[in-house]
Amino acid sequence: MSSPWCFLINRVVRDGDSKATIFHKRILICMSVISFVTMAVAYFDNDKISAYTPIPGFVGSVVLLLQLLIDRSIKTPFVEQYMYLVGTSILLIDWLLAKVLGDRVWAAFVVLLDTVLVLRLPPRIARVLIAMVVTWLIICTSEYAARWGLFDVALISNPRHFYDCANPPCKRTFVESFNVGIAEICIFLLDYYFTRGFAYGLQKEKESMQNVITAAEWIAHCLSR
Repeated sequence: MSSPWCFLINRVVRDGDSKATIFHKRILICMSVISFVTMAVAYFDNDKISAYTPIPGFVGSVVLLLQLLIDRSIKTPFVEQYMYLVGTSILLIDWLLAKVLGDRVWAAFVVLLDTVLVLRLPPRIARVLIAMVVTWLIICTSEYAARWGLFDVALISNPRHFYDCANPPCKRTFVESFNVGIAEICIFLLDYYFTRGFAYGLQKEKESMQNVITAAEWIAHCLSR
């Protein structure tokens, strides 16, 4: 019996797809499934954190996954909306975690930017994502320095849970810890996976060019005799 992962891959891959296209589809399937699961967990764990923050990323993940399964092709507008919606949810969740001194998740944008580079998406997507992160970090820095109230207005349904203990911030629930842990592991592993694939691709391209140059030199040598 095939695994759900193999089913998804076989469902989106066409017979005439190149190795690069299959690799890109695997990346998008992996990204959409992981973001779907993490956003769903964050949504249902609304006793401590507002359930509204993961909704944009959840919607973006569902739309991209359905588009890949139905159309079986990579379309830039769907990938672009996925990047922006997931990025928005990441910043909203990071905002809530900043209020309770939790593990920050804005670094997940590294994976989104890696995806843009690997899939060779339009540069405007990377520029927008970078602008989102830089703007957010500047806002956070100003909040740390001036304490003008950004973190204080974050929508936490039960803020006492994080401070009502001998040594705040207090311990998390299992669901919260699992969600943050999975997010951090995925950032680390996906970043390595994308970077490795990009590096291997450059190495193969370099080797191919070297073979072409060697063959051209040999032909030129033969013709000169």
